[in-house]
Amino acid sequence: MKEKTQVFTDIFKLIFNILFIAHLVACLELLSVYLELQYSSSQKIWIIQYINDEWYIRYFNSLYWSVVTMITLGYGDIVPITMVEKILVTFIGLVGCLVLSYSMNQFGLILNDLHRKKREFKQKMIYLNQYLSNRNLEKNIQQHVLKYYNYVYNQQEFNNLEGNTLLNQLPMNLKEEVLINLYSDLINSKKIFSHNFSKQFLTRLMLKIKEKIMSPQEPLYNQGDSPDELYFLFNGQSKINLQILLKTSEKDKIDPLCLIQVNNNCFK
Repeated sequence: MKEKTQVFTDIFKLIFNILFIAHLVACLELLSVYLELQYSSSQKIWIIQYINDEWYIRYFNSLYWSVVTMITLGYGDIVPITMVEKILVTFIGLVGCLVLSYSMNQFGLILNDLHRKKREFKQKMIYLNQYLSNRNLEKNIQQHVLKYYNYVYNQQEFNNLEGNTLLNQLPMNLKEEVLINLYSDLINSKKIFSHNFSKQFLTRLMLKIKEKIMSPQEPLYNQGDSPDELYFLFNGQSKINLQILLKTSEKDKIDPLCLIQVNNNCFK
């Protein structure tokens, strides 16, 4: 969805730029006409027939003329008559050819870029599938891997994976600056960190953070695990499924909603 939105945005910018140039040409044409009316006695000027109309009628006629001239269409209903108009039309025609060529080339690049990303992703998936098959990986695991990458691509997270790869290639000092800047607000906003740990420790913690993209239904932890990782949810939702275990003795009872337990102290 983001890719399509970007394509429409680029096309809109391209059309806006063309219309802006056409607007400048229309204003230039009107200026030359009025200067010629003021300093010349010639009445053989195309705008004479609109001279008593409202300003917007004169403007849109001039804009219409500039557009059909720039795209080399030229219906012939508005034609240059005086020498000044002919010189101006010659210049505008050359500029119009450049604008038209550039615009068509950019339009093709925009559409090609959209299809190129799809082709590249499909090609990567073909290579990945061939690799997994050659390694005799079980079919259900192969499907799980392919579904994960399809999910990442459809959620527009593929660029984040590539961004992480580029980030890891930075020089160490620059990479540390980027990581601290990225995660300082996240860590410092959690009172459990900011009130209990030193600034130096939190800085080292920021350098250890790694981003991970999870596919739907993929578990972070399974009940009974002893995880040594802490997750922060940047985007999406998570669900906790707990199976309550009943113990025979009072001292063995556990609180199913206890997420962190230290020295018999439960933190929910």
